[in-house]
Amino acid sequence: MVELQRITTQYSENEDRLQILGETASGATVSLWFTRRLMDRLLGTLLTWLDAQEVAGTEVAAVQAFQQDVAKSALKPQAPVVPMADTVNALPSSVDIAQGEDGVRLTFKSADHSALASLALSGDTLRQWLQIVHGLYIKAEWSTQLWPGWFARSQQDIASAHIH
Repeated sequence: MVELQRITTQYSENEDRLQILGETASGATVSLWFTRRLMDRLLGTLLTWLDAQEVAGTEVAAVQAFQQDVAKSALKPQAPVVPMADTVNALPSSVDIAQGEDGVRLTFKSADHSALASLALSGDTLRQWLQIVHGLYIKAEWSTQLWPGWFARSQQDIASAHIH
């Protein structure tokens, strides 16, 4: 299994899927294609995890929206991950999520349950990636009903970006 160090997340209109193009420490690239159904399941778990994080104060939604805005403002444009000639393309059928105090580790698995790649995201990096994915949901004209109200309160969505 490979550990992704940097990713670019984008929407393919032709495929009607989200793609995570990931780069490993050695420079190898992996292309993971996600159905909306799998993304909805993944996002539901990740957003629930964020909601469960301890938030100081009585107005939880306002604090969550503020934390989302802080993470979004720290997101800096970077060069996208560029696929190599030998890029592995895969369609994950499931994602294992290991949750910790400081973030999550996503392990993308194939239909036979073998690990394709993993990605560690700190709390802030997770929020940044979710901001990107939310913008892609809007671009794809997919329902945003699963997103919590505090998430929608953040200023403006990003249509495509890259995290590191």
